[in-house]
Amino acid sequence: PRTSTKNVAAALHQHGLPTKPEVKLEEACVLGLKLGDKQGQLRWERLDPSSIEIPAVLTRRSIFQWCGALTAHYPVCGWLRPLSSWLRRLASLTGSWYQPISKELEALCRDLMARLLSEDPAHGAWSVPADVSKEWKVWCDASSIAYGVALEVDGRIAEDKCWLRHKKDQ
Repeated sequence: PRTSTKNVAAALHQHGLPTKPEVKLEEACVLGLKLGDKQGQLRWERLDPSSIEIPAVLTRRSIFQWCGALTAHYPVCGWLRPLSSWLRRLASLTGSWYQPISKELEALCRDLMARLLSEDPAHGAWSVPADVSKEWKVWCDASSIAYGVALEVDGRIAEDKCWLRHKKDQ
């Protein structure tokens, strides 16, 4: 049986668990995602574009944090996943966690930020079709650097993942 959000909120409140006020799904913000209606379809994108900005001081630690925040829980990131993993691998070759990075690595981070500001790949359809007769495809690819997989549902990428190959594989 369906239960209204008011009943759920009341039950949670009885147990000392506060809730946010209810909002329409089309206006919601969930786990850093902003939802919105685009051309009759519910779509998600980054809630806070300022998360794209590189940290003021670039160290190995701040690059790991920044790259993690760029891709952490977003279902679709396209080219950003392998690139942020590669930046982390390059940063791991530097000195200590708190030492400033090289000018070359800083330039790569700035190039990535500029590209993200113009074409952030972290966006997509909010839900896949409930109709199981729709075509589902799993795409896989590998190279000497990385391997990845994407789930396509009814012509749209629903989720993607990518992993760098282990250094010993090279």
